Amino acid sequence: MAIVEMQKLKLYGASADKQKVLNALFETQLVTLKNVDEIENTNINFNDEAYTMLENKRAKLERAITTIEASLETLPKKQKPVIEKDFDLTCEEFEKIVLKQETIQNIISQIDVLLNKQNDIKKERTNLENRISSLTPYLSVPESFNDFKPTKNVSIMLGILPINAMKDFNEFLRDCPLTTFETAGDGTILKIYSHNSESFLVTKKLNELGFNKANFDLKTNAEDAIKTLNTRLKELEQEELSLQQSLRNFKDSLKELKTMHDYIKFCMTKEDAENKFRSTKQAFVLEAYLAKESREKLDKKLSNSNLSIEYEFLEIDKNEIPPTITKNNKVVKQFEFVTNMYSAPNYREFDPNIYIAFFFSVFFGFVMADIGYGLILIAFGLFMALRQKRNTGFKQLMFVIAVGGIFTVIFGALFGSFFGLGHEQFFLVPPATIPDPVNNVLTLLVSCLVAGIVQMIVSLILKGILLIKQKQILNAIFTAFCWDFFLVGVALFLLEYGGMIKGVTTIALIIAGVSAGVGAVGQIFTNKGFNRVSKSFGALYGIINFFSDILSYARLFGLMLSGAIIASIVNDLASGFLTSAATFLPGVIILAIGHGFNISMGALGGYIHVARLQYIEFFSRFYVGEGEMFVPFGTDLSYVKLK
Repeated sequence: MAIVEMQKLKLYGASADKQKVLNALFETQLVTLKNVDEIENTNINFNDEAYTMLENKRAKLERAITTIEASLETLPKKQKPVIEKDFDLTCEEFEKIVLKQETIQNIISQIDVLLNKQNDIKKERTNLENRISSLTPYLSVPESFNDFKPTKNVSIMLGILPINAMKDFNEFLRDCPLTTFETAGDGTILKIYSHNSESFLVTKKLNELGFNKANFDLKTNAEDAIKTLNTRLKELEQEELSLQQSLRNFKDSLKELKTMHDYIKFCMTKEDAENKFRSTKQAFVLEAYLAKESREKLDKKLSNSNLSIEYEFLEIDKNEIPPTITKNNKVVKQFEFVTNMYSAPNYREFDPNIYIAFFFSVFFGFVMADIGYGLILIAFGLFMALRQKRNTGFKQLMFVIAVGGIFTVIFGALFGSFFGLGHEQFFLVPPATIPDPVNNVLTLLVSCLVAGIVQMIVSLILKGILLIKQKQILNAIFTAFCWDFFLVGVALFLLEYGGMIKGVTTIALIIAGVSAGVGAVGQIFTNKGFNRVSKSFGALYGIINFFSDILSYARLFGLMLSGAIIASIVNDLASGFLTSAATFLPGVIILAIGHGFNISMGALGGYIHVARLQYIEFFSRFYVGEGEMFVPFGTDLSYVKLK
């Protein structure tokens, strides 16, 4: 359970074999490319135009895939086919599908035609809907719109005038005796008849008042026009349904389209790799990282490739930080999700995942601490994780929840709690071996603080070991190990204060005091000049940070206690309903909703706060992070997982 040792591959090859070399490296899935340092008389041959063309092809494939899947989503639930989001292929299977480029291109062309028709329908439908919306206010007008064309001597207008402008318009017409109007609908639709001698002034006034003239060149009225438009809308709806069905007919081509999409994506990766190479017209140089344990496999692959290449394996330079590969068992590997949410491990430090797996699980289990809750978390976590085909972050998170559920069951048994019921209420629940949190607040609060101190001691031990590896032995003693003894003294003092041990207060204070003094004085030996004084005072001032971090672990007790109290309240509320058959069902509903809420909020709060303790109180003393996880060249695909 550690970070895997890495090496470098340096390869020289003929430019004519460049694509074959990249394909061979892709098939091994053992390396990730790195930037080659500048070499005299070489250059970077990245082809921006070729990359853009590939991106356009990939975008078309992506559009075709999403369009087909969207058409299948419109089917009723019982008729929906199972769509493979991703799938496994061997390199041979992958290559066979890629060879069908002409067939796949034909499929894309057909889909493009359907999409263009679909877009035309959407545009026409939008125009029709806008047309209907503008005609709707005139449904109360029985005349056709052509009836409102001007005559030789009279200007005739139809339109809408805001209701708040009607008073002003009426007053204006007092000076226009040759103009009259009628209203329709809600009173805002005006039919205005004006003699040509007054029409200019009337039109000007109407424009000032916000009059909206009906400019429809129709031989029908609004009602008949809307009927015609609705008929066309129904026709478009049928055409769209037909297009949807035509798109669904391509469902059997989805696998080929997705494979081709990932092939194009791989071609883009190869094209982008040119940014990392150094090349001449005849040759190129590439460098890559690989796990030291993979060297033999890669050597065998390259030596049997019949390519014009020369290569060598090199050790990693001291100042070089390669990508990180962690090697953990199946359980600890799931907790890499928690660590990587903060930052991936740096190649030159400890892999913290084994410690995270232990402390996270214990703290999470303590927060939830109920047999029933734990069983639900195990079942839910495993169910959701096993549904995921790929080893995604979500799958790892669900496994973390399941492992946390196991520790929830353990602590639930120690507390004697099953959905908030104790041994007295439910005989199958084991008797409590840990004191009741409601009546033993101090004892359990101190236990949480001491558990936090244990984690902090581990973090300082890891810090000390790292400093020793860096040959900073005095720093390891005075900034790490002596403060471990200080924390031991604090832990002993708290244990006596909580009534769990006796007679150690004096020893605890001596250990803590001497350790703090040694830590402060030790700064004189590890620093120079004025830093000796400032760092010594800083070390003593840092004691405040220790106590602040220790108090942070009190949140474990607070979360556990709140969950226990909520569970008890839910049971009390439901108990009054469970006494008779008539009210039994409401009682069960109260239990289901109440405990469901408590599990959800407890798990969410537990995860967030326990993760915070790992990131701030634990990682802050030894963990650098800022690493980059190893991703094999060409395997960052969207749909295909190569076996």
